[in-house]
Amino acid sequence: MYDKRTLTIHGRSATLSTVNGRVEVEYVLGDYQRSYLDDGEYERRIGTLHYREDAAAFYLHIAVMKEGEQREGNRVLGVDLNLKNVVVTSTGAFFDGGELVWGQNHYFGVRRSRQDKGTRSAKQTLNPPHFAIGDSQ
Repeated sequence: MYDKRTLTIHGRSATLSTVNGRVEVEYVLGDYQRSYLDDGEYERRIGTLHYREDAAAFYLHIAVMKEGEQREGNRVLGVDLNLKNVVVTSTGAFFDGGELVWGQNHYFGVRRSRQDKGTRSAKQTLNPPHFAIGDSQ
């Protein structure tokens, strides 16, 4: 992971700190990525360098941040995503997701009983065959 001290971006090149000192690399951008890096309202935050073996190439991922617009009004809505209550808002509304939790628990139990049984039929139930469109059954 690179931060402001170890990654410097200049136009279409960047300098990175390595164990052998700083290196300068050029990079290629698509139009979409260029629109964010060239926009002065976005601040460049951190970067990560990734190597893809299939392409035998390095990719530099740069995270950018932009201040959000201030909205009028004095109400703020905070949302907590949890397991028992699927959503809890800062206004005091609770959504328990009863059917969702029931379904998760039910199918977890069904899978567990099939795995415990271990028969050929139980394994087929856990791993149904997949057919491509146009295959005859």
